[in-house]
Amino acid sequence: MQIQGMEKNGQLLLTFDNVSPKKVTRLMVPLYGGSRNNRRGKTLPTMMEIARIANGGLIAAFDFRGMNQGEDFLESGLHTRIEDARTNLAKLKKEYAPPEIIVVAESMGGYIGSHLTDLLGKGDTMILVAPAAYDKKVVTEKIPFGARFTEAIRREGSWQESDAWDNMARFNGKLLVLQWGADEVVPREIPQMYFEAAKQAQGKTLIMAQNFTHKSIFGTHEDAANPNTPEFVALREIAGWLERMRLAHHSTRH
Repeated sequence: MQIQGMEKNGQLLLTFDNVSPKKVTRLMVPLYGGSRNNRRGKTLPTMMEIARIANGGLIAAFDFRGMNQGEDFLESGLHTRIEDARTNLAKLKKEYAPPEIIVVAESMGGYIGSHLTDLLGKGDTMILVAPAAYDKKVVTEKIPFGARFTEAIRREGSWQESDAWDNMARFNGKLLVLQWGADEVVPREIPQMYFEAAKQAQGKTLIMAQNFTHKSIFGTHEDAANPNTPEFVALREIAGWLERMRLAHHSTRH
């Protein structure tokens, strides 16, 4: 698989097999978690593997505001991340008009992804890995990251007041939810509620992965090749599910 990269409007774009960005058949968008150490570049090894599994496409990775300038981080919040994700996806849809969009979101990115469901359609795919959920007030009240934000999200059961469930209820694309068996950060009920809320989703699947704690799937190429890592396990499950979706789609056309 040949890879070409370019930077455009703050987005890092990778195309595969000499496909022109103007002829994109599949747009793939990663949404990383809440750590300040996350960067768009860290998502690429895993996204490249998913692109290979999915037979190519255009990966469009971007950083949320505040990630590259340390002092700006505390001026941002979940509300700005949602704004950034929606703005970037809307621009990408307008420019490339892809027939299929695959959103791969983990942890906090899963909640952000739920706010994109009105921009996704029946032919699109959402892959949520250990998705977190938050009281909608941290968004509506535009609470910035910092002590007040931490206090709000650590209130016991605050996630039950999330708007993620209403967001997922309108999603009618394909859905895969991956849950870590020993997740010490995201309560066990949350990935299951994402799954259950998406009543219109096609071929929706909930997978309880191996006994990993709350780990990122966005690691190195070496991590993705190591059977003892969450990256490897997640990619194995994603590959199997995408193949099942492909076969199901093929069978309905014949």
